[in-house]
Amino acid sequence: MYTVPSSDPSYTALLPHFIPAAGSLPHTCFVVVLDWTRPWTFVDELETWLKWIETWAKGDGSREAQIAKEESRERRKSLEANPAGGSL
Repeated sequence: MYTVPSSDPSYTALLPHFIPAAGSLPHTCFVVVLDWTRPWTFVDELETWLKWIETWAKGDGSREAQIAKEESRERRKSLEANPAGGSL
């Protein structure tokens, strides 16, 4: 689990060094915690984090990321075609 104290660019610029590419983490969850002592910043903070997550999820366009996306898509199709055949 990683925590980041703010959406300041000095922090978000470091995240790619600690969080692997999106394709290598197919079941990743992000939780954005907002500072309730400053509710007027909610919209800006959410916008900043959602843009960052979207950019991260799209990946860098590398061949490795494309392969991981294709494998994930194939796995999902396989599970949809045979839902009872999945392992626990």
